[in-house]
Amino acid sequence: LSVTWPLKMLRFLVATVATILFTTTLEWMLYPMDCLADDTSLSEWLHGNGSKCDAWGVPDVVLTVFSIILVLMFVIFSMGVNLFTFELNPIVRGSRVVCT
Repeated sequence: LSVTWPLKMLRFLVATVATILFTTTLEWMLYPMDCLADDTSLSEWLHGNGSKCDAWGVPDVVLTVFSIILVLMFVIFSMGVNLFTFELNPIVRGSRVVCT
């Protein structure tokens, strides 16, 4: 084991969350607004059974706005991770560049 194994593990975990778990993470973050497209509702969880979907209502709007901000930050983070994790042309760093 080298000294850089924590950095390699962190790079792997971040790349996994940003690429493989991207859709699942976005779905989880957008749960407060999920009731607009589905029958499940955060309003039911907050106010009890039988509550209608009210993602833009007074107590729920705080979670809705917070989730939108988190989604925007996560999308920007994922784009940055994909930019820095995966090289466009991996041969450029290889020894073939010296030979050509």
